[in-house]
Amino acid sequence: MLQLLRSLIGVNKTAEELDEVLPASTHEELGRLCERLADQTFKKQLKCYLISLGGRNVGDTVRRMLRKIGTNFLWGGYSLKGKKGKIAFIDLPVARVIITTACKENEAQQEFSVLVTLGHRGLRRISVMITFEQCMEKCSPM
Repeated sequence: MLQLLRSLIGVNKTAEELDEVLPASTHEELGRLCERLADQTFKKQLKCYLISLGGRNVGDTVRRMLRKIGTNFLWGGYSLKGKKGKIAFIDLPVARVIITTACKENEAQQEFSVLVTLGHRGLRRISVMITFEQCMEKCSPM
């Protein structure tokens, strides 16, 4: 059933193309993925693919997206804001794609709640508590 729905919106072809680069297991692979996001066609394909993953709520949606984009081992080296010697996830181009796509998928959710989900549950080993002001200071409208 899911394959039928994906084929109707053209996600099957996109999924096959993205399977070549996803999931990223090293920082270099993630870097190459981020470089490819400069191509608007690829970015749109990735967004369509991530939207097709769905989820019961914003937390489930974000976790599914993160699992498809990178491995658990890869995300272990990232934190939302780059604390404790880790790389800042929020500065990556793929972070903006995940945030906007999760907001689109869960229309009732605002960007702030997606960021809180990323901070508390999405990036597995993170323990950063962010305030609304910190979030708004870091995030700018597209």
